[in-house]
Amino acid sequence: MTARAVVLGGTGFVGRHVCDALARAGYRVTVVGRGRAPALDLSTASTAQLHAALAAVRPALVVNAAGAVWRPDPGEVEPVNTGLVARLVDAVERLPGRTRLVQLGTVHEVGPVPPGTPIRESTPPHPVSPYGRTKLAATRLVLAAAAAGRVDAVVLRTVNAIGAGMPAASLFGGVAAELAQAARAGATAVLRTGRLAAECDFVDVRDVAAAVCAAATRAPAGGALVNIGRGEAVPVDRLVRDLVAISGVPTELSDRDGPGAANATGVRWQAVDVTVARRLLGWRPRRPLLDSLHTLWAAASPVPAAPASRREPA
Repeated sequence: MTARAVVLGGTGFVGRHVCDALARAGYRVTVVGRGRAPALDLSTASTAQLHAALAAVRPALVVNAAGAVWRPDPGEVEPVNTGLVARLVDAVERLPGRTRLVQLGTVHEVGPVPPGTPIRESTPPHPVSPYGRTKLAATRLVLAAAAAGRVDAVVLRTVNAIGAGMPAASLFGGVAAELAQAARAGATAVLRTGRLAAECDFVDVRDVAAAVCAAATRAPAGGALVNIGRGEAVPVDRLVRDLVAISGVPTELSDRDGPGAANATGVRWQAVDVTVARRLLGWRPRRPLLDSLHTLWAAASPVPAAPASRREPA
């Protein structure tokens, strides 16, 4: 019998890739959210509504890839990032049999760390944004429920993902959109990204999806928090220049803020330790970031990408 999986937020950037990976792994995938059957507004759906949607599918796996990102008002992010998770835990607990819950967290739950200090699962969190604080609250909810035996759950604390279909509200998605617009117009792109002094950990979104597949079966019961990233801090401005080079679009770079400017997170250096992911999940990042940027541009571009070296960013 084919195992069934439910993905909340399955129409989003990461969620779409998770759905594709689960389908390739043999799962029958159901997406729950707005505009899908069953249609639910995840920010307001009650425990009973969530339970009914899940019970109708009888899933072996529930993945929560839903989330509200980079909104300054905590009232805008809390309903999805924390409130939904509390109700989802209750709904999963009521399901008969064993259903694994995989919650997608974020490295922004941890907040800034001293440069050169790898972020481990045990690193004390000090989030500085509403996004980070509400996602941290969700992580704690899930892990507490797992420790109490209420649910079988794993939290994947991911770094920023890069790949095809990134939203324009993200830094690299915004840069790709600006480059594509200039390419269509035959014009020079003017990128106002703000100052990009940070060095951060990034990972291919397909590697995140692979981690979800591994967490579906390989992580032990009882709750686990697992970092997912490449384990290296990469200069953000270099990745932007790599994307520009891949596009082949004539470009002027400006450190003035504009629509593509990076969000203020207080982070200047960031890299996670992925030892636990290797040990518990047998997972490691497989795709170079240049491949991630190539797939991002291929999805956004109206023209074929320029040839580029497949060197691995240091």
